Amino acid sequence: MQENAELRVINVGLQDFYEALLAQGAKAAQIQWQPPVQQDEDIEELLDKFL
Repeated sequence: MQENAELRVINVGLQDFYEALLAQGAKAAQIQWQPPVQQDEDIEELLDKFL
């Protein structure tokens, strides 16, 4: 990285980290992502019945 290069960040997850980057003048993009939930097949069938 060049010594005078502008910091640009893609943040996945913690909103506080993203806001701290912005507060320091960094260019940042926030991505709202969560890992997919993996359910046991029996539990998934029960949830399907209730929902």
